[in-house]
Amino acid sequence: MARPLSILVVDDHATTRTLIAEALAEDRDAKVMLASDGDHAFRMALAHRFDVIVCDVKMEPVDGLSFLRALRSHKEASIRKVPVIIMTTTATREVVMAAHQWDATAIMAKPVSIAMLKARLKTIRDAKTQPR
Repeated sequence: MARPLSILVVDDHATTRTLIAEALAEDRDAKVMLASDGDHAFRMALAHRFDVIVCDVKMEPVDGLSFLRALRSHKEASIRKVPVIIMTTTATREVVMAAHQWDATAIMAKPVSIAMLKARLKTIRDAKTQPR
């Protein structure tokens, strides 16, 4: 069995964070940590090595796109290159363009389908285990 994916779930709504974390952890192939906004997530990303980050866009005080920009601008490649799945209720052209500009791995509309999220995570896991 492969090592569990280390996942950071970032959302300012505690219920959403908890529901996603519980759904991902129930398969026992994920180790999930939680953050409540982009600033909290950035500090956690510096302190831990995550395999993937699942992040909401609309949060206060630091939104998901600002978090993504800070992550992708970091001097350490291991931090810059962490796959980030962006979740949003406002998939406007501007949000999608900004997410692509800052190299989001995927963009998912909220409410997020847990089955689709798990499929995205499987794709990321498979890509990490492929020989280079």
